Amino acid sequence: MIPVPPPKPRKLAPLPPPLRENPTENNSNKPYRFVTFPQERPRLQHPTGHDKFDKNCLHGTLFLKLQVQTSLHVSTGVVVPGSDIESRVSLIKTMVQGVEKYLLIQGSSLKGCIRSVYEAITNSTLAVITSKYRDKIPPERLPCRNKEQLCPASQVFGALDWQGLIEFNDAKCESMGFSTGFMPSLYRPRPEPGSAYFDQYPSLSF
Repeated sequence: MIPVPPPKPRKLAPLPPPLRENPTENNSNKPYRFVTFPQERPRLQHPTGHDKFDKNCLHGTLFLKLQVQTSLHVSTGVVVPGSDIESRVSLIKTMVQGVEKYLLIQGSSLKGCIRSVYEAITNSTLAVITSKYRDKIPPERLPCRNKEQLCPASQVFGALDWQGLIEFNDAKCESMGFSTGFMPSLYRPRPEPGSAYFDQYPSLSF
């Protein structure tokens, strides 16, 4: 029996540095834009109320048809095997569907998107913030907490203890057909310190 020397330990190659998503990189490809907070403070007023119609305002229902300009996917959070729908893709993230199997964009999602734009163009306060970045938000931009003094967006879309004046129904796809495909990772907005979110004049994205 010939003794065999133990193998020499192999040196592991150094791991590459972790990738960091920079919200300022390729911002033109992101589905949001940065808007600097105005110097003027938000104008807070007493809301009109729900007890009567204001003759100086418009009332009614809008029926809109949305045309998707880019790939769209509202995930259910459920992943299924592609074989379930006879697809060659191994795993598929499913999209929200109604009871009739039509693809949907929930009314709450549409309302949130439209509200963020409305906040930017009406010099309103923010609707939602996280406690992690609360100290970086100007005090006058914090969400409205007094239902007697509301910014324009809070009066229309609602705030704490205040029901908004508008509602959104789900947007239903006109056809039942769908296809599977791949979408680039967009990532959520990442307001890390030193990023474009917290420059000399704090910004919001919409």
